[in-house]
Amino acid sequence: MANSLLNMIITTPNGKTFTTGMRIFAGLIAFILLPFIPFSLPFILIGILMLFAKDVSEVDTEAFTFRTANSIMGLKLGKWEPLDDFGDITIMKRKKGKASVSHQTMQSNILVNNTYEVVLLNSNHRKKKVVYSGLNEAFAIDLRNKIADALHLNKVTYNPQLSSKTLARRNR
Repeated sequence: MANSLLNMIITTPNGKTFTTGMRIFAGLIAFILLPFIPFSLPFILIGILMLFAKDVSEVDTEAFTFRTANSIMGLKLGKWEPLDDFGDITIMKRKKGKASVSHQTMQSNILVNNTYEVVLLNSNHRKKKVVYSGLNEAFAIDLRNKIADALHLNKVTYNPQLSSKTLARRNR
């Protein structure tokens, strides 16, 4: 399996580039200006681009590079960065929550989701590059294993080393 991953680009989706509100607003402006075709054409094109734009992360296993790109209908725009400093990979579990309060009934609704992030780390775990962030733990584990095998990275637990300045502050 590792041999098949040596010459490929691993792409993971990160979600939409623009928020839902921005996309609805662009669609409404384009719809309102539809009778004025020459004037509304740029807004229609911008609305279409906003509708289909996505954020993706890519790891090139052959060139040992990484990029976070905006993907618009298959065209990916982003700068490739070398992964020379990054020798470790981990999965970080984060809790993300949203709360809403009703002032009439004095009730609050709290929604908490566990988010799993596949993160590339440098040797002292101070620099991070997020490859994937999502709710699917099994996909995150599988992705971490594929990238670790293809790039020969160490699967570690996130444990940043404290600098001498931080240690001096804590010892006061």
